[in-house]
Amino acid sequence: MEGNRSADGRKQRDRWAVRVDGIDTATGKHRPRQLGTYASRRSAMAAARDQGRHRQFCRTVLRAALSEAVDEGLIPRSPAARVGLPRTVAKPPKDKEIEAWSSSDVRRFLEASGDHRWAIAFRLNVLY
Repeated sequence: MEGNRSADGRKQRDRWAVRVDGIDTATGKHRPRQLGTYASRRSAMAAARDQGRHRQFCRTVLRAALSEAVDEGLIPRSPAARVGLPRTVAKPPKDKEIEAWSSSDVRRFLEASGDHRWAIAFRLNVLY
């Protein structure tokens, strides 16, 4: 996998990769090498999920694990090699009821902002 190689040809480690001792063939679960490291990775995953980066983080970890499996000859090619992130669907903004200013409110606002540095912009905004 050329994407995991540095300029001089050495293999680079993925900083998000999780080290495991092995895979339990009966359950398919990973056994972490160090429980402290595993716990810190779990808390990092929770923080990433809270920041809205959960999908990207999971994708990175999964792709790194599959790339490692290809490098070790466990699978012929990575099934995640050509898969991109799902596109997010933009939600339309919720319509909020707002109360428009009356002409007397606008007049009072423009009088109060008379010497303000944005006064001209306020006046133009009222016109258009």
